[in-house]
Amino acid sequence: MSNASIISLATISGIKKTPIDLIHRDPFIDLISKTTDKYDIVFIDGSEGVGKSTLLLDFIWKNQFNTVSHIIETNFNYTYSYDCLLDNIYSQLYFYCFNETIDPNINIDDSLFTSINGKLFRKIKQNKAPLYFVFDGFSELNSNQIVKLISIFDNLPWGRAKFIFSGSKDNLKDLFSGKNLTDKEITLPNFGLNETKQYMQGLGASEEEMQELHTISLKGNPEILNTIKREIKNTDDLKAFLESTENKDKNAIFEKQWSVVQANNESQIQILSIIAFTDIKLDITKISHILELKYELVKELLSALNFIDIDSQENVNFQSETFRKFAQIKLKKMRIGFMTH
Repeated sequence: MSNASIISLATISGIKKTPIDLIHRDPFIDLISKTTDKYDIVFIDGSEGVGKSTLLLDFIWKNQFNTVSHIIETNFNYTYSYDCLLDNIYSQLYFYCFNETIDPNINIDDSLFTSINGKLFRKIKQNKAPLYFVFDGFSELNSNQIVKLISIFDNLPWGRAKFIFSGSKDNLKDLFSGKNLTDKEITLPNFGLNETKQYMQGLGASEEEMQELHTISLKGNPEILNTIKREIKNTDDLKAFLESTENKDKNAIFEKQWSVVQANNESQIQILSIIAFTDIKLDITKISHILELKYELVKELLSALNFIDIDSQENVNFQSETFRKFAQIKLKKMRIGFMTH
């Protein structure tokens, strides 16, 4: 049986697969599991771009039959709406309890959580493996957005299941306030040198060059390494990249990637602006309809940019959330430039 035909909590959640070039950080996966043995809630914190979301994605797939998950995409507002969270969590809990998918015609509301609580509690108690809840991206929400979701979190099996969040406790405490629960924070570090070497293999770098790449990336920050890797593959010139004095920090690397944007091309700027500032999921066809541009033109202008990801369904996004924020700043300046001419 192929993996594609297997139904699990992860497939019901609709989360993406782990990256092809994933560096497995199994010691941290094991640490999360061991920490949940002692604590009710675990927080995975760390610097921006350190790989918290990727680590949790790996954890979910490694525990796909006993992990309920919800991942927020901050540039896609439906993912942090009440209806989306309610539908996603209940659909997974229903499958966990009854080993079958929910009827798509059923109208899911808060009362349904209460209706399966008995079955859920018994199932948690009977199963040898713990039931995990993994929530990623919630620390990016503001207090008003969090408040709208609290009633859903109130219905979850606190104290019976184990909860894992990306981000710090301070940003998330409203979701479980008033509950007598234990918690522990794990700080995820950058890649070590050996992990950097593994991630950057295939570039033909010498030991000395690998040391330099590790240093440039703020000592192994995965997001910066990903940016560097894209840039080197795009130019196919490792030595030129390392010799350039412009590539010594993240913003400089982002600037180099951005340099291929055609500042005088109104169509390309419009396309990038809608991707940067719109909080809906976008694909090439939708962008062409919104901007009334030819599909072929949109695809051509985006395909020339190595900081843009286009998946198999032609969904479009920036290579990372950090780069999206960088692009917003650049685009605001460009729009001002257009307006003054």
